[in-house]
Amino acid sequence: MWLKAQPTELQWFLDAATTYWEKHLPPQDHAETIVVEAFHQDIRVTLRNLVFANAIRRIRPAHLVVLTGVEEDWRRTLWSGFDVALVERISRAFGASDVIDVYDLLEQRRKDPNAGPTVAGRRLPVAAPLDEQTLTAYADATYCRLAKVPRLPADHATRPDYRRRRDLGAGLSALYET
Repeated sequence: MWLKAQPTELQWFLDAATTYWEKHLPPQDHAETIVVEAFHQDIRVTLRNLVFANAIRRIRPAHLVVLTGVEEDWRRTLWSGFDVALVERISRAFGASDVIDVYDLLEQRRKDPNAGPTVAGRRLPVAAPLDEQTLTAYADATYCRLAKVPRLPADHATRPDYRRRRDLGAGLSALYET
């Protein structure tokens, strides 16, 4: 994600960001939480989101929770080189108290369906996914984007890759609702 940055220069940036935000953010002894998505390949998008979240946190103190991760189909299709560990390092430098790899969390929930995530020190209950119609619309659109086709194939409902995408969509939906 940090395109063409030398490791030493990256560390200088992270050290500077850590020092700056430690000095310019109020203590995190409060219940509010700001959630930032860091799923974009372009590091500038993630940095903008983190800076904006911290601007809000200066006015209204809150924990910063960052959601990130990349699913294998997206990695093959679009996000080559996406580095979750780097997202975590950058997020921590900007004061994130939690950095959650949603795909890792989905795998944990697959193993234990009753396992809710812990966010900002609180265990969250597992929620239900979106309604069927909305979930199907999102799954269909995502399938088309990943397959790089303008519309669903006629046999899409019987295809294993479509069923997997639909199941993943349901899992992500339940996670976001949680």
